[in-house]
Amino acid sequence: MKKLMLVPALALAAVGVAQAVTETSSVKATEVEFHIKLSAPSTKAGTVAFTVKNAGHLAHQFLVLKTKLAAGNLPVKGTTVNVAKAGKLIGGISGAGLRAGASKTVALSLPPGHYVLFCNLPAHYRSGQYAAFTVK
Repeated sequence: MKKLMLVPALALAAVGVAQAVTETSSVKATEVEFHIKLSAPSTKAGTVAFTVKNAGHLAHQFLVLKTKLAAGNLPVKGTTVNVAKAGKLIGGISGAGLRAGASKTVALSLPPGHYVLFCNLPAHYRSGQYAAFTVK
């Protein structure tokens, strides 16, 4: 009888573990010239799904950088952030960026820490297109 009671308990424990592993936080980010507005300034550690909407008229990148630096104090080389000196680039929307009017969801695994979300197209960061973000 004890063995039969143990099996349902293990099954319930396994369901709890599966839920904890697959849980995803969602954050909405709206980009315009030259600002990033977030639906939340922080979230819990784990998978974070950023749904990025470019509500501006220009293309914009959406980069996620883990750093100890303040959002407005990243090192700049020329007209862009020197990512190698700024911290660790985790991921995001790079290259030519997200065209005006487009949306895209990017899911990233984020450990606790301080992050800067920014656009690194020429002059966009220096113009104020960044936001601080915390993962607890």
